[in-house]
Amino acid sequence: MNHDHSMLDAALAYAARGWPVAAACRGPRCSPGPAALAGPVVACVQGGAVGGGATLRLHCDGVLCSDTGCLRFPFVPLGIAPEGASSRLLPERLGISRAMDILLTGRKVEAAEIDALGLGIKVGDATALEHRAGDWLKRFAELPADAVRTTKALIRRPVEADINERFDAEIRAINGLLERQRKAT
Repeated sequence: MNHDHSMLDAALAYAARGWPVAAACRGPRCSPGPAALAGPVVACVQGGAVGGGATLRLHCDGVLCSDTGCLRFPFVPLGIAPEGASSRLLPERLGISRAMDILLTGRKVEAAEIDALGLGIKVGDATALEHRAGDWLKRFAELPADAVRTTKALIRRPVEADINERFDAEIRAINGLLERQRKAT
């Protein structure tokens, strides 16, 4: 993405209010996870977000995608279990049948389907994506920070209660599958 002055100005205004502008993922867990941050975390998808990149978007408060954006969760075709609580978050958002389709097949979910399923908002080309993200950052920066933090905490409370347990269960499942594969060879 080209970072024009409007996007930079929006990010600076957002940061000036004490909101994080980016979150980093290190190791098997995001530290801190986007959902655990006080301010809204918006992800932009331009091109493919695969595996952990797709999973990370499930933890964000808003996801915007360009026409070329896509998500893919290739864990099962690779012989491992889903990670990052995707086995909880996808069924919660999509229902069991749609989550099973996406997780078991590892198929690519294109921008139009991301939008239709409610996993993100398709906004057009890369320029439109950048402008929409900048607009969101500006709008969030103008809102009463305490009300934003409180609302996010209320929305996220039931989700976060099970996330750490799910992370641990998925890691145990992945380790078990890998161990069985090693023993079989």
